[in-house]
Amino acid sequence: MKPRRFKMIQEQTDHVGFIAQEMAEIVPEAVAGEECPNDTLNEQGFPVDPMGIDLGSLTSVLCKAIQEQLELLLSQQSRIEELEKTIASLI
Repeated sequence: MKPRRFKMIQEQTDHVGFIAQEMAEIVPEAVAGEECPNDTLNEQGFPVDPMGIDLGSLTSVLCKAIQEQLELLLSQQSRIEELEKTIASLI
């Protein structure tokens, strides 16, 4: 996942976030809508069902990733402590 700066076509205001098309490749269940070709625009010129990121689904995926990272960190910390004890006993 790569945070990006972008402008929405219909707003022309700056945003920071993720691109739905890129997110669909990594976490497809967190993306809703369709990538719309120009022939599926409404009368205002906006996509009928634009791709968007479901932040609730993405939050769940990110929470799980944080939990996995914490588990790895705690395991590594435990291993470091064991190795430090081994080194101390050899000195």
